Amino acid sequence: MEYNRKALKALVRQRMWEQNPSTYLVSLVFLLLTTGLAALISVTNITQVSVGVIPFLALFVGILLLLYRIVMSFGYEWWALRAFRQEQPGYQTLMDGFSMVGRVLLLNLSLLVRYFGWCMLILIPGTILMAVIIVLLPVELYILLYLLYLVGVLAVISWILCRYAMIDYLLMDNHDKKIGACFKESIAMMNGWKWTYFKLQLSFLGWHMINVVLVVIVLFCAVSYAVVTMPNNPYEATYHIVNTLSSGWLNGLMMMIQVPLYVFLMPYMIMSTAGFYEFRKTHQPQAPASYTYQGPNSKTTL
Repeated sequence: MEYNRKALKALVRQRMWEQNPSTYLVSLVFLLLTTGLAALISVTNITQVSVGVIPFLALFVGILLLLYRIVMSFGYEWWALRAFRQEQPGYQTLMDGFSMVGRVLLLNLSLLVRYFGWCMLILIPGTILMAVIIVLLPVELYILLYLLYLVGVLAVISWILCRYAMIDYLLMDNHDKKIGACFKESIAMMNGWKWTYFKLQLSFLGWHMINVVLVVIVLFCAVSYAVVTMPNNPYEATYHIVNTLSSGWLNGLMMMIQVPLYVFLMPYMIMSTAGFYEFRKTHQPQAPASYTYQGPNSKTTL
């Protein structure tokens, strides 16, 4: 069996271009319905006002937004899977997660429990071990070992994320499948393919670095403005800088700058993951067949 990451991503870009309605418009609508809605609530200070009126209403609104975002994200992934399959899904596909909202939330709750269990299994003994080592070793050697420990933790967390990477798509294709069966099938599907999947996600690192650079530029400009307009009183100066960096206009400016990048990058990444799922679904480990990308003037084995 052959797999070619570049051919898969080329296929995704081609199918992004062929979508009707436009991939970028659907992604923009998704951002407006999720991040935009959360930003609107934040700017209007709904939660801050409600804290003084009904103590737990702010927490309720936050949890409700989180659950809403989970279901909407599931719908967006569903749209990406159908778009990769060239089914020409429309804007209404973004809401398809609400048709099985209970199972979507149960799936994510089960995923959270598993993540928490794995993290505790790693962090508790690791923290105890590092606490013992700090007494026995010099500080320089301890710092080196601690950095290696953090790298190991990140590696294990990445392994866990890859292990359960296919569960959403499995539920999309099998609405009545039990949640436990989705986890088992995802584990089996990713067996021997975690590193390949990780490299696919890592191939988008350059795009994420562009996003980081944009954020740094905006923060640098904001800090420069805060320093120039800073009062002479040191207490007022500190408040002025903090207030500038936490202001709604700065968050809005960051969002406006990042949206064009995300409107392209988000569907590109998720459709690539959907394409990986399609490859693993149609190519069992024992199957010798190949998955081919029919380009305009070429034939590439995936």
